[in-house]
Amino acid sequence: MTSRFRLPAGRTYNVRASELARDRQNTEVVCNILLLDNTVQAFKVNKNELGQVLLDIVFKHLDLTERDYFGLQLADDSTDNPRWLDPNKPIRKQLKRGSPYSLNFRVKFFVSDPNKLQEEYTRYQYFLQIKQDILTGRLPCPYNTAALLASFAIQSELGDYSQSENLPGYLSDYSFIPNQPQDFEKEIAKLHHQHMGLSPAEAEFNYLNTARTLELYGVEFHYARDQSNNEIMIGVMSGGILIYKNRVRMNTFP
Repeated sequence: MTSRFRLPAGRTYNVRASELARDRQNTEVVCNILLLDNTVQAFKVNKNELGQVLLDIVFKHLDLTERDYFGLQLADDSTDNPRWLDPNKPIRKQLKRGSPYSLNFRVKFFVSDPNKLQEEYTRYQYFLQIKQDILTGRLPCPYNTAALLASFAIQSELGDYSQSENLPGYLSDYSFIPNQPQDFEKEIAKLHHQHMGLSPAEAEFNYLNTARTLELYGVEFHYARDQSNNEIMIGVMSGGILIYKNRVRMNTFP
């Protein structure tokens, strides 16, 4: 049977082309990616493609060259443990619910020393990630360290402190830590004075150098149970595996 049929007025209809278009429409899905600047970008991809295809599309959109540090985390996963999009498995086997899918672009591997990051833009993405983790309480941070980090973040965004421009209350629209106390802004402003002359890139680098001293910097937690069926948390980081029980570190496996 021919694949082309004669239609009225001399028009023809290509069955194979129509089928391909329909199949493509059925396999194409929309993935909404929450980026680290809190914007959402939608990407279309064939669900039969490997996860690496979607990753490459996002990396290209961000113009990111140091790609091995980053990944896509499943945002609508119902489990307590974070799941990452596997670059070597088909997208359809990893995203179970209907399109559009929601994923978070995140730092997956944290370097112990920011000097190892070659690109300023990579460091900027790290900077956004850590800011977000501290604000959400995902990365616990002592009060004084949080104030210092916040002052570097302000220096990066606003530049040098100016008495004429940075009037009292100039930090009122910013949030840096959960349940931020009222006097926290005063601490940030006091430290902001001390960063005169730092460029945005230098402020962000100082931010990363300070953040890496935090106890749980770069640790990804997974819920588990020990041999006695007690709840524990397994922390995965670049330096090894950490075992926590009741928020107390019990073991370290370098």
